Amino acid sequence: MGKRIELSEIPKSGRASIRIALDHFKGRKVVDIRLWFLPKGSDTFVPSQKGITVDANQFLHLADAINVASIRLIANDL
Repeated sequence: MGKRIELSEIPKSGRASIRIALDHFKGRKVVDIRLWFLPKGSDTFVPSQKGITVDANQFLHLADAINVASIRLIANDL
């Protein structure tokens, strides 16, 4: 079983960011997209419950949907 691989971090504020990582959960490969935050009085970011963990087999469907959303946003089709 491999270890977590952090792919990207998108700053949301000085105390929060969205992190995208490859991980394992219950023996399955997953993609984790989660809000991490800095608790008051701490200097270490921790994961919140806000996020989504997608099985690697389902991730390509999610990626396709995100690509469609990106194209529509660029075309101002909202």
